[in-house]
Amino acid sequence: MDAETARMAILSGAKFIVSPAFSKEVAALCNRYQIPYIPGCQTVTEILTALEAGCDLIKLFPGNNFDHSYMKAVKAPVPKVKFMVTGGVNVDNIAEWLKAGANAVGVGGNLVKGSKEDIIKAAKEYLAKIKE
Repeated sequence: MDAETARMAILSGAKFIVSPAFSKEVAALCNRYQIPYIPGCQTVTEILTALEAGCDLIKLFPGNNFDHSYMKAVKAPVPKVKFMVTGGVNVDNIAEWLKAGANAVGVGGNLVKGSKEDIIKAAKEYLAKIKE
């Protein structure tokens, strides 16, 4: 996401901005509008850059590129970092991500496939796994 698109979203009422990668321009814009910015990061360098730019929550993306131990390894030298894992999160691994230290998860397409009844059933399955 670029800063122009983020600004359009904010002016249209967005309460937060999530992007697949970090952008210092988007971070500055979100700080100006006091809107949370959740950038996608993979490396410790990207994570630290995002934190230094004022991001409070880091999107670990794509999550299926990482082992659950990655968050623990990053939190050793950067204990205050908060992660939202997206990409590859499903009903079979959501509890593992949360137990590993994820502060939030994004399930995207896995949650909205099928009929209304299918979506309700999937949502209940996710909630049951989260409560385990």
